[in-house]
Amino acid sequence: MALARVLGKSASLPLVKLGLASNQIGAAGAAALAQALEKNSALRELNLMGNEIGDMGATALAQGLASNTGLRDLYLSGNKITDAGAVALAEGLAKNTGLEELYLHYNDIDDDGGEALARAMTRNRAVKVSGVFRGIPRWEKLRERVEKEGGAGGRPDL
Repeated sequence: MALARVLGKSASLPLVKLGLASNQIGAAGAAALAQALEKNSALRELNLMGNEIGDMGATALAQGLASNTGLRDLYLSGNKITDAGAVALAEGLAKNTGLEELYLHYNDIDDDGGEALARAMTRNRAVKVSGVFRGIPRWEKLRERVEKEGGAGGRPDL
């Protein structure tokens, strides 16, 4: 992806919002963007909704998130992410210091992924994860754990 190469080469590129929703970038495009995230600290918002990045793309983005400090909002709704991708994202979130909002509506994340994200929010208190915890049978226990351990101020979106 040429755009990812440009983003990765110029940490000072003044682009702060990038909307790529419904562009069929897939896992390979997500991986290219993840590499750019490792180097670019100017980008604040990345919208990848509806791109079918799946667990492989989510895992690649998690690696980029681990070292990125600039990104504040990441939209990953409708990307066929399952528990495996959510667990990888949780690992990246635990190391990330800048992300404030992660949108994961309309994915296939269940108990294991939700639990991993809840644990990550106890380590990264600034982040709010939206759209994951609806419909998870153990949500109340997860919510109570996050609130008790002080993560995100109990901020996961219902």
